[in-house]
Amino acid sequence: MRKLLVALAFVVLGVVAVLGWMRPRDAPAPPPVAATPTPSPTPVLSAQARLAAAVAVAFKDGRARTDEGRQRYTFDADKLVDTPFGPVLISEGSVVDPGHVSAGRIDIAYLRPEGTGFALVRNYPAAAIAGSFGRLSSWQVDERFADMPTLRTEGGFTGQGITCSAVVLTELRPTGPVEMAQVPIGVDNTGSGLPGADDSVEGSFTDIRRNQGFAVRYSGSKAFTDRWERRGDRYVLTGPSQVPEC
Repeated sequence: MRKLLVALAFVVLGVVAVLGWMRPRDAPAPPPVAATPTPSPTPVLSAQARLAAAVAVAFKDGRARTDEGRQRYTFDADKLVDTPFGPVLISEGSVVDPGHVSAGRIDIAYLRPEGTGFALVRNYPAAAIAGSFGRLSSWQVDERFADMPTLRTEGGFTGQGITCSAVVLTELRPTGPVEMAQVPIGVDNTGSGLPGADDSVEGSFTDIRRNQGFAVRYSGSKAFTDRWERRGDRYVLTGPSQVPEC
């Protein structure tokens, strides 16, 4: 029995020795990994700051421009439109010291993002012209007429007692703004004093079908509807119109 216990003791000591030999040695600690710097987020400009940045690029020489006829315009109303091909700045210009026949105008600038602001791709001065006494009546961007945003510019003129107003439709295409139609929107000849001059009509757009056509419904001294359809790059009137001539 005593011999058996001694033998078992030697076996245990052998196993412990073997396990100690097999135990992995302490590996040197790996060098510390340098922390990856967290990139700073690109500043996001507010709508007001984006508009200011666009104006600064498009009007780097100031907020006044002179046309070929030496007529000077100042620009004080702007809208930045994000189109599928990039940002577009629309700016309204009014004539300084206007005459009766002076029209207001819209200047358009195509831009591209650059850093936190914009770079100028191209300016399109007088992309739309309308109105009298140096001003437009109104303008807005409408998404219903074409694949690209369409600028609706309205202006009127009064002469010899006859008042006429029209809407100019300008599509903002990737290649530049293109006038699609000039639509008479109102006529009033009752102030002319001419025999039979008793027409006063005003129109409103209806049944707008993108890239296909639209209607203008007139009311006033008579009621009727004109229809326009797209042919190529323009909208054209289909059939004769009852709008009085201006």
